[in-house]
Amino acid sequence: MKQLSLCIVLVLVSAATACSGPGTQKHQPDRGFDTSSETDAAETDTAPDTDTQTAPDTDGGTAPVDEIHLAASRSVVESGFSTALNCADCHSNDPQTDAMRDSSGDPIGMYDLWSASMMANSARDPFWRGMVAHEVEATPAAKEAIEDKCMNCHAPQAYTAAHAAGNTAKIEMLHDSDARALLGLDGVSCTTCHKIEPDNFGQEESFSGGFVINPDQIAYGPFANPFSNPMINRSGFEPVQGNHVLESEMCATCHNLTTDALTAQGHPTGDKFAEQAPYSEWLNSAYNTDGGATPASCQSCHVPQTDDEGNTISTEIARRPPGGTFPPTSARQPVGRHLFIGGNTLVPGILRDHADALQPQASAEQFDALIAKVRDQLRNRTASVSIKSAQKTADGLSISVALENLAGHKFPTSFPSRRAWLHVTVRDAQGNAVFESGAWDTRGRILGGDGEVLAIETVDGPIEPHHDQIDSADQVQIYEPVMADPDGNPTYVLLRAAQYYKDNRLLPKGWSSTFADIDRVAPVGVGSDSTYLAGTDEVTYTVAVDDTTDAFTVEAELVYQVLGARFAAEIFESEAKPTRVFEQYYDQADVTPELVGRAEATVQ
Repeated sequence: MKQLSLCIVLVLVSAATACSGPGTQKHQPDRGFDTSSETDAAETDTAPDTDTQTAPDTDGGTAPVDEIHLAASRSVVESGFSTALNCADCHSNDPQTDAMRDSSGDPIGMYDLWSASMMANSARDPFWRGMVAHEVEATPAAKEAIEDKCMNCHAPQAYTAAHAAGNTAKIEMLHDSDARALLGLDGVSCTTCHKIEPDNFGQEESFSGGFVINPDQIAYGPFANPFSNPMINRSGFEPVQGNHVLESEMCATCHNLTTDALTAQGHPTGDKFAEQAPYSEWLNSAYNTDGGATPASCQSCHVPQTDDEGNTISTEIARRPPGGTFPPTSARQPVGRHLFIGGNTLVPGILRDHADALQPQASAEQFDALIAKVRDQLRNRTASVSIKSAQKTADGLSISVALENLAGHKFPTSFPSRRAWLHVTVRDAQGNAVFESGAWDTRGRILGGDGEVLAIETVDGPIEPHHDQIDSADQVQIYEPVMADPDGNPTYVLLRAAQYYKDNRLLPKGWSSTFADIDRVAPVGVGSDSTYLAGTDEVTYTVAVDDTTDAFTVEAELVYQVLGARFAAEIFESEAKPTRVFEQYYDQADVTPELVGRAEATVQ
């Protein structure tokens, strides 16, 4: 085994889409895998393509893998889509105009904010590319179907163009520099979201990449009576009012994903798996705008219409390409900041540090600004930690740590590589640690009481159970989803997943067990924990100490990883080239867990 070391969201869904014919047919994928054309390959030990292999070096380790170099973006208008650089002519900031600025004068140009986001970089994301290669290596007979469906949501413009021409979408398309490749490399670009129709919003057929693209060169936006001539003349796209761009159901088309479990030979097992369901989690929360106590849509948090001080944004939404404001325009409100902030600091840092190969459109400064905003959101609007009680007992200390979920969905949510855990330390009056649960090493791996990496962090190791009570430094409360195959065994191959082995992620406020779609969002493996409730959880720590007359300090932290160390160890077993390239990037990255919340108390 090679040395192991320590991601947004793999959008891998379960269907091989029926190709749309040429012309103006709307994009509407099927829902199920079809590997019938590959039956012969399914019966053999088919190896991945040679360009996904890497040779061992003479020392028995693994030789460095060359980076995969992607093309830089350029202006393209084709197949009813446009790269974002065309939109940037009018929807980016310019020093000669006050357009697209908040009340403090800070720039909020749509292109400028979007370009560092995971939406903009969904097809350049090396974690996604590594995961796709990992899945193909595990199920080579389904290669065409896997790549096609992953492209559906990560490179939707190239996917739609390919299907309109009667073809499937392949990852190799993104290694070119032609027009279709550049449309794909633009990720979830302006003319993806702003061309989606509200057809079947919120219904099952709209999920798993089931968005419908308008075939005409229009762009939906929330404002009435748009000043259309400059946009038509400059880009060929006509602005049209469409309030559905503000609805959570639009986000659900890619962020509610169901996959079909496959055997190693590519045959469906008949099992359906809810790979991610942040929309359904939101629907079963107090934030649901259809009756929630504190209504907020996906866009309310991820495309906020207020500035950092909470002021509603009122500003012109475009400028003249040479600079200056269009004379007939006036301020619109509220205007959304196209930040698309989630919980991912790992991949933006990798994109920044390997820009020569990955060619993102954002600058290092823009990635730094995004990472700072992600950390601000994680630390201030995601979850809170408090020490509910800390007292001495006859045998030592009893400490109750309480958590509150502040997000509008589970935390963590989305792709099951993500996890959060409690790090609790008790120090004596001299500052010495007498107890510590949840410490980690420089590669983000959780350590036991002896300072060694726990077995739960190793390939094929045990899964840490959910805890209500902790009395050992080798126990740690980890909030995570762990996939399981049809036999109930843990798996880190998405297309083997038929169910969850564990899902004790923090529930959102307002969560109800009577929710109509409860099977998609129900927790797994929490047992009879009476403190694991909607929006909250409590964990009690029992700590033995030698001298109960001493004073003690208790520190509790909730920390988070977009790619858990155990998940990373499992996927880095792969020999597929894109996975190995991502591993090299990962080895060079700062993988320190992100701080979400912290509390401290003194026990006298």
